[in-house]
Amino acid sequence: MSEKNEFAEGKVICNEIGGAVLEVLGQKREFSVKSLINVLQKAQQDGHNYGEEREKGMELAIKILQKFG
Repeated sequence: MSEKNEFAEGKVICNEIGGAVLEVLGQKREFSVKSLINVLQKAQQDGHNYGEEREKGMELAIKILQKFG
């Protein structure tokens, strides 16, 4: 497995969590694990096709955040 592929999943997860952080802060919402999960779940349910990689990244990011929430 190449290094690029080895870390691809982690990069996608970090991008999804980072994007959720920016959205919460940009909207001046209360910053919490729950607010990050809400942003990711809203994106999952918005009817837009983000592609298999991002959809999987959102799913994994939510699972990780739920362990802290």
